[in-house]
Amino acid sequence: MPVESELYLRGWSFSRIAEEISRRAKEAGDGYKLTHQTIFIDMKALRKQWVAEQDRNIGQWVAEQLKKIDVQERRYIEAWENSQKNLTTQTQKTIRDKDGKVSPRLIEQTKRIEEKTGVPSYLAGIDKCIEMRCRILHITDSGAAIPQSVEMTAKEIEKATEAFEAAAPGGGGLFVDYGTGEDDDETDIDIETEES
Repeated sequence: MPVESELYLRGWSFSRIAEEISRRAKEAGDGYKLTHQTIFIDMKALRKQWVAEQDRNIGQWVAEQLKKIDVQERRYIEAWENSQKNLTTQTQKTIRDKDGKVSPRLIEQTKRIEEKTGVPSYLAGIDKCIEMRCRILHITDSGAAIPQSVEMTAKEIEKATEAFEAAAPGGGGLFVDYGTGEDDDETDIDIETEES
């Protein structure tokens, strides 16, 4: 069926494909003749196979993207938790006597504890991860399907994951560019994070 599918994808009619394959078979000495009905049946099976393969590929791609979002969300959660930890600073100042000698009794120590409330941009990152996951799975807060006009395209999801990577705590190397080789200027995803 490779020849059939190639000619079909070029836009040839079933009759024309049957004639061409029959002509090639005759030249090769096989002498069989195909009808347009045979080509129709073959192409129907082939299209069904293509759809199944595409569904499998899309399912795998969605699973990969969801896993990447999970990893990113864990990074944001860890960064959020670390940004809430109190900062303890200890200083030690050595005081010398008039002879220039250091005595243990002449050491001045200070301890300062700075309470941290957390960096809000990490919470925003967690929210964005949840939002992206919901958009990929086509769900909303209420569990209803997102209208078709709001669904993210694969290109939008890739741009968003690149933006997340750039804004992520720890940065670098999480998301892979599955670039299509096309001009990426068609879709712009802006993700803003607050700095504190």
